[in-house]
Amino acid sequence: MTARKHLGRGLESVSHLFLSRHDPSPSEAPSEQEAPAPAVEPGVPVPYLFVTSGSDVIGRAVVACNVALELARRGHATAVVDADASQPNLRLLMGALLESAARPARVAVDESHELALFDSLEAAGRVEKAWDYVVVNAPSALFAAAPPPVAAARVLLVVSPDARELIRGYALVKRTTRWHSRLQLGIVVSGVDAADAARALFDQFLDLLGRRLNVLPAYCGYLAEHEAIGRSVLRRTPAVLGSEASDLVEQLRAIAGAVACEFEPGGSARNR
Repeated sequence: MTARKHLGRGLESVSHLFLSRHDPSPSEAPSEQEAPAPAVEPGVPVPYLFVTSGSDVIGRAVVACNVALELARRGHATAVVDADASQPNLRLLMGALLESAARPARVAVDESHELALFDSLEAAGRVEKAWDYVVVNAPSALFAAAPPPVAAARVLLVVSPDARELIRGYALVKRTTRWHSRLQLGIVVSGVDAADAARALFDQFLDLLGRRLNVLPAYCGYLAEHEAIGRSVLRRTPAVLGSEASDLVEQLRAIAGAVACEFEPGGSARNR
């Protein structure tokens, strides 16, 4: 209960910063010279799921990597794209090197399942119909483009209790809804130590997005701060492929389960 009150006050104290009273800048709004990207038609299969954050939140690449692996382990045809050229952490996490942009690396999940690792959206787009899910490790800069990728109508946003990060996450959602009126959004809370604290922060963020942007995201779980995240990177082994059960593995698998529930294979989100 204490955590809920504390997080509520923290978010309300910066809520005025979310409220834009001025017209959108040319970099954020469509113009006559630059038409908005076409919305994704209802019912058209869109396998992409963009895992992003307002800034460099700890856990974005970890979530993208392990969610993709867990979806593949559950039998879904899954590809993962490392769209973060400046910090291609997926390669480190998976211990795989790409032979070329057009020929993806194959990553063994277990004896029966594998996934494909691409290093660009363009390469994945050439064979997008082959996948149930294409999980994209997407830096926030990808959404600063005008317009953002046409496929970015399904987003898994990783947020933290940091006020600046919440502001940036809100701004990212606001920018994206300018071009994707049917945005499907999931939220993962990172950097908290308990599920109730994560849910409290989500509830506050949900209220703000609903009131100001008419966006109702789905809660997809939380990721506590774990030393195991750092060890996973150093060992070049994703957490969900480890043989030892841990809180981190349970949290990541819960996130993957929520993603599979909220976003059906091929892009048709479940109606909530």
